[in-house]
This record gives sequence, structure tokens and C-alpha cells, in this order.
Amino acid sequence: MIIEPKDATSCSFIKLDTIVRDLEGYALSHNSAQLQPLSNALGKDLYLLVAGTECRAKPFGVPVKVKIHNKECYVVDVRQVTAISALNAFKVTNQPDFDLLGWIGLMTAIWDSEDKSLVANLATDLSPIYATWISSTVSAAFNLDVDQRTEVSIVAAFFYWSLLGIEENIDKISSRISKDLKLDFNKVIDVVENAGEVKNLAGFVTALKSTSGGIRLDKLDIASLYQVSTGAWMGANGRSIMEIAIEYPPYIVALTYKSLTEKSYRRSRFFEYVSLFDRRSEINSLPNALEYLKKSW
Repeated sequence: MIIEPKDATSCSFIKLDTIVRDLEGYALSHNSAQLQPLSNALGKDLYLLVAGTECRAKPFGVPVKVKIHNKECYVVDVRQVTAISALNAFKVTNQPDFDLLGWIGLMTAIWDSEDKSLVANLATDLSPIYATWISSTVSAAFNLDVDQRTEVSIVAAFFYWSLLGIEENIDKISSRISKDLKLDFNKVIDVVENAGEVKNLAGFVTALKSTSGGIRLDKLDIASLYQVSTGAWMGANGRSIMEIAIEYPPYIVALTYKSLTEKSYRRSRFFEYVSLFDRRSEINSLPNALEYLKKSW
């Protein structure tokens, strides 16, 4: 289970030490409106780094945790979707992407807190969306048949449950996957048991290759998984966001929320996967649940 998005496999090349140092130095030396706070009742702040700032930090595509006056906060870089107005104040130039980045930051901050369960509980209901996203893109790219696609969706759902960090036995997880994907329980548990323990992205790829479509998936690796699946989103940093989402449920929550609430994102393939399940009460009620969470956290 990953706590911070920087620990996702796709972020392994990012050097954050200098960025963190620049952010902390800037925050300590400036009382600036350029670091816009989104405060919450529990006292763990989330900040947006907007355009026009004098902060020297290079652009960063993930929420970054910093410590200011011994207090941990997350900072989200929204400089690419903001600008300085004629009145020398920041303005939003891309509202949908600005909002998405804010929600990604909020979900990350809550996930990395004692209230992680608030996000995890919502994320459990999104397992069929995640499984459909992965199985649809992988199956199309590797020309899998219906049975092979079903097995890929089961492995994807099983991996997603491991990402949530919820301790359950295989029978209970298989029962939930069976219910979510409307599949026979015996089929699900057979695939899950064959997959074995799947702890990380490399293990996920190995488990996918162990399915009945393994011969066709012999060339599947992490790079090709990124290639075939990350085009499902649009907007600023679309592919990098989806690369992290493969391993990080808070991103799935934010992406699902924006798919349900932002019309411009309905042109994305990810929305197509969300729309297959949006009549389920637990999916349809997600926007209201998140709006309440934002106000109360």
C-alpha cells in the first residue's frame, strides 16, 4: 500500500529533495497569498502553489508533503493552470484541471492521515471501475477474448483491494469482487488463488501474465501497461495522473468524482468506464459524499 503518491512506481525518477527544500524555505520566508490555503477542521493543511510565485521550486506533478513549523502539509502545484491577472492577483485559466488537482491533493492529504479510512471506505466501491478500466484497455491492446478479459478484470480488482490496505481473507475479497463484477464466486476465487499475493505493480503485471491470456500477454510489462492504460484521461498531466492512479486509490476517487461532475471530462474513456456503474447508489452518491467530506474534514 502506498501512502504518498511520490512512492508510485512512475514517480521513482522524480527528485523531490530540492523541491521540498525550496517549498519549505519559501513558505517560512513569505507571508504570501501565492500559497493559497485550503484549511480544514482537523488542522492538517493543503496548499495550492499558484502562478506568479517567487518560489524557485521546479514544476512538480504530484502533491508534495512538506514540514512548516513542525507541521506537515501537502502542496499541490497548480501554476500551469493559473496566471496573474491585470490586478496582480492569480486567476484560474483551466477550471476543470484546477479543480481536479485540488481534489487529488485533498484525497492525498486525507489518505495520509489518521482519517485514511474516510477515503478508503469510499474507494472500496470503485473497485469495478478500476477493474473495468484496466481490463478494457489491456484486452483491447492485446486482443484478449471474453474469458481472458474476465480474468484480467478479476486480477485487477484483486490488486486494487491490496492497494486499499484493508485486511480481509481471500474468501471475503473474492466474494466482494464476485458481487461487484457480477461474476461467479468459484470463477473469481480460482483466478485469485492462481494470482497469489500481489503486493506491488511488478507483481500485478506478473499476475496478469499468469491468466489464461498469458500467451498473448507475454510482452506485457510495466511500461506497456502504462502505454495502453494511461490514455484514458485528458487534460493537464493526464498520462502521469493515470500512471499514479494504477497504484493509488485516492486518485481513483478524485478521477471518478470529476468524471461524474465535470462535463468536459465526459469525453474521456475513463468516464465511459464510470458510466457503466453510475446507476449504482454507492457510485451515484459519491459526489455528495465527497462534498460533505471536504466541508467537514
